[in-house]
Amino acid sequence: MPKITFGKLVEGGHASIDDIQGTPVFDAALVPLSLNTRARWGYADRESRDDLAKRVILRSSVDNYTFGSCRRCTEQDVATTSAHATWGGAGLAFCHHSEALFGVLQAEESGGFVMRALDGWTIFVHEVGQERLQLEDGSGWVLAEVEASTVRDNMVRVVKIQPMVDAGLISLLVLGIDVVTHGLVGD
Repeated sequence: MPKITFGKLVEGGHASIDDIQGTPVFDAALVPLSLNTRARWGYADRESRDDLAKRVILRSSVDNYTFGSCRRCTEQDVATTSAHATWGGAGLAFCHHSEALFGVLQAEESGGFVMRALDGWTIFVHEVGQERLQLEDGSGWVLAEVEASTVRDNMVRVVKIQPMVDAGLISLLVLGIDVVTHGLVGD
């Protein structure tokens, strides 16, 4: 998975998420914030003008099926996902392919991140070393680990996902962290 830079998030575009053999699995559409680029969004394949309210859309690389997306989080989204969550004003709402709310990703004061799903399920994301993240659920079960690597002279992230864990959700979560980290949740 490529590390998404500030410029790529502002200008938008697409990022391929590949399996360990280099075969594309997901297409991550990064909806631009730049006004000039937004004016052109939706006229290329895999893009729709209806997606301009989103930040990231995760689709199949094979048939363009949308697995999920994320958009700017609202105070109502936070209130819906947890009575214990606080409104920090910045975060992303994760949505199913149907665009129904699934959960909310927010940065924590500790420097990590937390994603709270509607059903109370929680994923905590924290650093476990330089350029390494660990994603675990509320009971401490490790769902995935992310580490920086170099593949074919390109800096990428290797995401190791445990069996029986939704690879699409983990991919969208890692991309969402890039968006929140850069402060580009959108309007």
